[in-house]
Amino acid sequence: MKDFLRRVRDAFRRLTGARDPSQPRYEVRREPGIRFLHEQDGEAERRVKSALLPVFLRHAGVARAYLVHADYGMSKDYEVVLCLVAPEDPGLVKEVSAVFSTLAPRNVHLDVLFLDDAKERELSQVCVPFYPAGRPVSSEAADEKTLLH
Repeated sequence: MKDFLRRVRDAFRRLTGARDPSQPRYEVRREPGIRFLHEQDGEAERRVKSALLPVFLRHAGVARAYLVHADYGMSKDYEVVLCLVAPEDPGLVKEVSAVFSTLAPRNVHLDVLFLDDAKERELSQVCVPFYPAGRPVSSEAADEKTLLH
């Protein structure tokens, strides 16, 4: 009976486009104005940064990654944004979302922003990348510390 119900549920989701609540959710947004405030760093953020390193290594196009506190100018709340110097890639966003969902409560989200040259220059005034491509990465904790600021 459980197998039958699972097949019915899966068929319903395929037909209606309903999302599986166990899967991380993401949406594409275009934000015309963003102000970068400062690097987002702390114990929890360092865990996220460390967990994302293998994802970036699988995507050779990722040159740099930043975790920053930003203001979209639309509310009093500020957002934590993962900024990537990389080609826009929905697969990369899905992987980042999946990793982040294992580390954060369900009510916490992470925005992902793909940077152009002008936005990266602006961001580099307030934040340094935690992932620069080309640096050696090892599973050893000592090596990991050299990647994370």
